Amino acid sequence: MPSHRLSVFAVDPGETTGWAVVSVPPESLLDRSINLLEDMEFDCGQLTGSEDAQAERLCDLAITFDGPVIIEDFTLRQFRMDRSLLSPVRVTAKLEYDIYLVNKDVGKESQIRIKKQQPSLAKSTATDARLKEWGLWEVGAPHARDAIRHAVTFLRRAKADRKIRQWAWPDLK
Repeated sequence: MPSHRLSVFAVDPGETTGWAVVSVPPESLLDRSINLLEDMEFDCGQLTGSEDAQAERLCDLAITFDGPVIIEDFTLRQFRMDRSLLSPVRVTAKLEYDIYLVNKDVGKESQIRIKKQQPSLAKSTATDARLKEWGLWEVGAPHARDAIRHAVTFLRRAKADRKIRQWAWPDLK
């Protein structure tokens, strides 16, 4: 098994922000006969505190891994008047700006790539039952689970689509 792995850093932003990093060997994405989950590794967690502090910590985590950042896109599904409703939008904007600042200081080859993904896509691809079956269920951490959903969904999409793989890992042959 090669030591090099491909990583995805996924974020479920909000008042409590979930994050997950999922990595696989390159062969898992390139060879259709290999099960994507076969040698998958992951770590995850949840962040609370100020939106600024969350975004800063997420950026610190994102630059640790060589791979894309997948952020749950915000879709207004309920009308509420409380300030927390737009917390996902603010955390995302702050994270994107922090990554923009990092990208300004590095060469084009090492820039962090960001893509947003619809929550409905992740929830239909990586259902609760599937996360449990795959051994990716994090007890008591619903926001971390949502981040795991996004990471696994993106990896599945990348395995099926060469253009997504090229965007995410430009050096992957």
